[in-house]
This record gives sequence, structure tokens and C-alpha cells, in this order.
Amino acid sequence: MKLKMVSKQEKISILKEINTVIGSKNLVALEELIWLDLPSGIWAVSTSVYKVVKQIVISLKDHKFQFAGVFLGKLRHQFGLSLESLYFIKNAINRYIILEDKLLEKFLYGKSVKVKKHEFKDNILFNINSKIVIMTADIIPVGIASIRSINKGYYTIKPIIDLGIYLRKQKDVFQ
Repeated sequence: MKLKMVSKQEKISILKEINTVIGSKNLVALEELIWLDLPSGIWAVSTSVYKVVKQIVISLKDHKFQFAGVFLGKLRHQFGLSLESLYFIKNAINRYIILEDKLLEKFLYGKSVKVKKHEFKDNILFNINSKIVIMTADIIPVGIASIRSINKGYYTIKPIIDLGIYLRKQKDVFQ
């Protein structure tokens, strides 16, 4: 197996997509890493980890690496940011809202929630289909949502991906 690195053009495109979600162009932590395009998605590794992975690939010629480093997301028609990467870049996130426990619970069950406009960080205004990161009171990213409607001082946000999806998938497996 040969390690495929993400091209410079793909990297720029992915960084733009990440910026639309988190609202920050300060992604130095990600830009400095080496990005690998593995069968399971896009992964970011440090130079030292890349050297180790490269040596392993050389010695295990038939082994197909599925993951290495920080999982950034999947590149299909468009890049889909992973929840794991949000925790890695959480200090750079500018577009987020902290949901109160009752709304957070509803959100983690995959349900849309209504949020007052003034509850958003820095009173940032959004358009329909804008993406935003959902955080807990402890500033832990738990999901990505999109703005679905804007009515009378409220945004209706719908989960794109959230931590609850892992529990919902697990429940399906055991039934």
C-alpha cells in the first residue's frame, strides 16, 4: 500500500469547508500537519507520526492502513467534518452555541431545537443553511447543526451530526 497524501488543492478546499462550520481561519494546528487520504477518510498526522506510519507501510506491504492520527472527516462530493476533529480544533471555533441541558438532550437525540438569537456567541447573525458547532456548558463540542429557519427572534437548528448518533447506532445493532 502506498500512502496517499491529500493534494494542496483538496487541502485548501477542505480548510474552506471547515471554516464554514467553525467560523475561523486560524487553523494553524491543522495546516501544519500532514494530511493522509486513507480508505476510511482524511486523517492528519504530525511529521514524526508520518515517518513511523511510512516505515510500517514499507515493512507491511499488504497491510491497508485505515486510520492514523486525528480523523478530520470524509471526502465524498463535499467534505464532511468529523466530531473527533472538533475537539482537536476547539480553541479555533468561533461559530458555536452553548445549549442548556434540556435543549442539549433534545439535540443529542437528533431532534431540531429552537434557540433565541441573543444566545449565540457574540450575537452573530446567521442565514438559513449556515452551519454551527454545538457545545456543552464546559465548552465541549458535541455536534454540528445547520440553521433551518429564522422566526421571531429564534433560530431552529437541526443536527447534521451529533454525539448521540453513536448511541442511536449502537441501539440499532442490539435490537
